[in-house]
Amino acid sequence: MAADDFYREHARRSHKLLGAYLAFWAWTNKVSCVALNRGQLRPFLDLKNMHDKRIEWLKEDIEEIFPHIQRIGTTNTGVFHSLFLSRVKFPDGWLDKAMTTQKRVELLKEKRLRAAIVMIPPESEIIRRMAELAHGISDFSEWVATEF
Repeated sequence: MAADDFYREHARRSHKLLGAYLAFWAWTNKVSCVALNRGQLRPFLDLKNMHDKRIEWLKEDIEEIFPHIQRIGTTNTGVFHSLFLSRVKFPDGWLDKAMTTQKRVELLKEKRLRAAIVMIPPESEIIRRMAELAHGISDFSEWVATEF
């Protein structure tokens, strides 16, 4: 296996793990859309810089779980700022103005799309939680967000 193939496969596994975690988190918190900020996604993916190619890979790897994915860039430079993943189609007009991720989540709620910002735990924590769920030694109580 070539180095590029190995790297892509490693990224695919990490993305699928994140997608599964986010699906369970969304289900537990009764939302259809989750928002991820650059500041927490980069460390999870172990990246210093977030390149568009990696965003495309992430979209490709989790589109079965979240078929509607929107990358949001900063107003001035277009640099990746946040990622919105949704199980249902986004409403019209939610991208019309520049705003913070929190304000965008509030706008989505006003437009009747239940959305929340997700804090991504470290990969080792996600693996622990998923394993405990799979073996029935944990419930979803620690997954419920304390604040939206």
